Amino acid sequence: MKSDRLGQRVYFGLAGLFLLFIAYVSWSPVPEDAYLPNRGFFRGIERLTSLFLPHHFRDFASNILLYIPLGVFVASAVSHGRPRFFGLWTLVGFAVSVIMETGQSFFGRYPDALDIITNSVGYMIGYWVVLAAVRFYALDPVSFIGFDSDDKRNPRTQTIAVARFVYICVYVLLAMLPFDVSVIYYKIYAQLFPDASGHVRLLFDPFYHISHWHQSGFGLVWEMLLLFPVAALSALLNFTKGRLDVMTAVFPCVMVSLFTEATQVFVMSRTSDIAMFAVAITAGVLGWMAVKASHALRGIRTRATSGHKRSLRWRSKIIVLIAYTLVIVVISLWPFDFEIDHRTVAEKIFKQRNMLPFRYNTDVLDGLATAGAFLPLGFLLTYLSIEFAPRIPAKKLTVWSGLTCAVTAMFIAFLRTICVGRYFDATVVVLALIGGAVGAALMVAIRPRSTVGASK
Repeated sequence: MKSDRLGQRVYFGLAGLFLLFIAYVSWSPVPEDAYLPNRGFFRGIERLTSLFLPHHFRDFASNILLYIPLGVFVASAVSHGRPRFFGLWTLVGFAVSVIMETGQSFFGRYPDALDIITNSVGYMIGYWVVLAAVRFYALDPVSFIGFDSDDKRNPRTQTIAVARFVYICVYVLLAMLPFDVSVIYYKIYAQLFPDASGHVRLLFDPFYHISHWHQSGFGLVWEMLLLFPVAALSALLNFTKGRLDVMTAVFPCVMVSLFTEATQVFVMSRTSDIAMFAVAITAGVLGWMAVKASHALRGIRTRATSGHKRSLRWRSKIIVLIAYTLVIVVISLWPFDFEIDHRTVAEKIFKQRNMLPFRYNTDVLDGLATAGAFLPLGFLLTYLSIEFAPRIPAKKLTVWSGLTCAVTAMFIAFLRTICVGRYFDATVVVLALIGGAVGAALMVAIRPRSTVGASK
């Protein structure tokens, strides 16, 4: 089967599944007090002047966001034929919204004309974004599944790619359970702080689970097991293409984890956890090792692709590197309690700084957390260095990555002085140097030896 036809079936299947989800959301009974008194059938058609009065911003936003994925799936399925921006496929969102709103009258709810408008707008946003990317930027939607539409691949490769894509979609959907999503700004802002019972809903401490292992240890292991199929399928798919790089398994896990943790800010009963990045990296490495060991035990030989093909994906890795650096900066500024007077900041920089590492007592867990935060940064820096210059000696890679992490930590340490109670401390720079060097050493150790220059 051709890749574009298989991709079309996958996207239409996802659109059908999402239609079932829309039906569940639209036809689920809600408390009677959620409606205004004497609200008639299709309010707004009766009085167009009061169409927007019974609604709030959260109504507009939730209706628009609900139908955007449907537009994305439909456009991804039909975009290979270069459909027009205004055509029959553009009306799918309107038709679905009319059916859902009309069906609400049979489930104890009341249809609303404004819901039809906002739902249709959401569908067209998702539809037009994909269509514009296809028409103007040559985006191929089937590339998200794992293969190219003009590449003749065997059924085994297609099966692996589709299985991985569907599993990622299911994983993201499960991460949104129980779908108590809110777009109210003060509720989202409240996610940044503990609730009334002291439960933290945004974890910036990567070692939080070490001190609470009896409470959350099983949950982290379970999350790693859920991400393991993503890594294994990614490694298996790329091994068939001759790509032996461990990042082909780690990168999809990190991106899926980044997306789910970011979206869980909008789920009131879920917790966004910085430790999921470490879990994703661990799952990626384990999945890659499992597939590599399976190939070795069965005597299957894989041949690495040329350096040109291996370097085609370096841009996405740079984006991840920049994003992770920004994450470290944000974590360092937590809890965002800034100095009001700039003279206080200058006083801390010039007179209250600590230039002697480990001068004061440093907590072991705090030191491990600081070094561990820079370990992935050194890992990524070394990976990119190998992509651009594969013959650099391993020792030079380790030293260069460690020094780069140290310079980054120095900048962050000075930046932290704008926060109340924070001062420049050279200990952070040394710990970043250690963490970056360890990350570089790990990258050199698991990287295929043929791409790393011999140490001098």
